[in-house]
Amino acid sequence: MVGSFQYVDVDEETKELGIPRWYYILGVPVGLIDPATGQPAASVAEYLWSDFLSLDAANFGGKFIRIIDKHSSLNLAGGVLFVGDSTVVPAKFQQVSGGHIVFSGFSGFPAANAARKGWRCWDPTVGIDGQGFYCDGIRWRPDNNWMFAEKVYSGWTKTGTAEEFPLQTIIPVNNGKSLLQPGDHLILMPSLGKAGSVNAATIRYRCGVNGNSGDTAVYDSGATTGGSGGFCFAERVMFQRLSDSGGNSRLLRTGYVSTNSYSGYVLVTSPNPVLGSPITLSGSMDSAPFYFGFSVACNGNTDTITLNSGQIEIFTGGA
Repeated sequence: MVGSFQYVDVDEETKELGIPRWYYILGVPVGLIDPATGQPAASVAEYLWSDFLSLDAANFGGKFIRIIDKHSSLNLAGGVLFVGDSTVVPAKFQQVSGGHIVFSGFSGFPAANAARKGWRCWDPTVGIDGQGFYCDGIRWRPDNNWMFAEKVYSGWTKTGTAEEFPLQTIIPVNNGKSLLQPGDHLILMPSLGKAGSVNAATIRYRCGVNGNSGDTAVYDSGATTGGSGGFCFAERVMFQRLSDSGGNSRLLRTGYVSTNSYSGYVLVTSPNPVLGSPITLSGSMDSAPFYFGFSVACNGNTDTITLNSGQIEIFTGGA
């Protein structure tokens, strides 16, 4: 049974012992679960990490499982995200609502030909209101609404006219999967200030593999149209990753808050892309690390712009 799931109904006596009733098991034939511990029996055949990587969506025991992620994390565990749902996942994007299946008891990244025992995931309430799964081992990424944050406070200054990136982070890829998966959110909160005159300044958000002005502009905040004077700029912009399309990742700008005190600074009233309009990036986030950050470009700048504070957050969208 290598490379397949089994659907096991544990008897009522085992259930009363507190062992979950339903099991999704890879490489564990029916009847090889020790009812006293819920662990796979010693005779369970090993299977390969490459078998795991080749798994596809299927219907197991009447329960539709859509595998949408296969990963190996910095916590040294392999896993999969899936959705227990009989409906077809919308093409636009998927809010992850399933669980993880993980290897138990190994201490390093698995090679493609590595064999492991006891990979399992259970859910005592499967089929009831789409409840989440309880898992064995270490998960490749944390629970729903986990946040990764990178903060930068005062210290970055700009005096030239070229486009520069005061705050930027790299979204890592591991084993062919990006940290940012469909349904996850990117949030960036910059605060800029300038005391003297400036002829033009543009705040732009970019995402791509280059880490420079060659990356896709996912949002242009604003620009001056002339004049002089200081300005104070603070905003919060949120993006959500959608499912890939044609091998390219897509982001959706889902939120925007801005407060500005300016003289000569003009906030863009019709941002491009508009709220709710998907932005197609060049390439897939799962194939290479992507940079995400914001840049400042000036024209005729005679004084210094300072990054008062800045923060990037990544929120997982499910499971």
